[in-house]
Amino acid sequence: MKRVPLFKHLPERQVTINATLDPQEEHELLEFLNKNKDNFVWSASELCGVNRDIVEHLLDIDPKAKPKRK
Repeated sequence: MKRVPLFKHLPERQVTINATLDPQEEHELLEFLNKNKDNFVWSASELCGVNRDIVEHLLDIDPKAKPKRK
C-alpha cells in the first residue's frame, strides 16, 4: 500500500492505494477518484446533512466480554 495525494494543490489530502499498480492503472484510478471527489469527505464537519444511520458503524460486541491482550 502507498499513500498518494489526490489533489496537487492539497498534498495533505491523501488516499491509500495498492503499491503494485502499474503506472497506467494508478493514473486511471487517481483520475477516477479525482472526478468523483465530491463523494468523499475529509472530516466529520463535512458530513452536515447526512443521516447518522447511513455513516455510523457499530460493532455487535457482547458488552460482558472482557478485552484480551495478545
